[in-house]
Amino acid sequence: MGNRIVVSDSQDSFHFVRYKRTENQLIVFADDTNQRWITSACLVDYDTIAGADKFGNITMVRSLPPPRTTCHRRCLSVCLSVC
Repeated sequence: MGNRIVVSDSQDSFHFVRYKRTENQLIVFADDTNQRWITSACLVDYDTIAGADKFGNITMVRSLPPPRTTCHRRCLSVCLSVC
């Protein structure tokens, strides 16, 4: 499907990572802004992961598609910072 890896840390929630074979590097391209103590996770589809934390909360995290234009990129960053 692609070169995408979903990584979870016990204190920092989820990170979407891309493997660049030519550079032999893992690059984080999206992550959850809220810190969560993840205890379990399940990949729902290529862009979505469901997880549960130690406090009994359930969360769904979805990576956004890359912006197509500069204007869309600016609007997207503003919307994400407000949320």
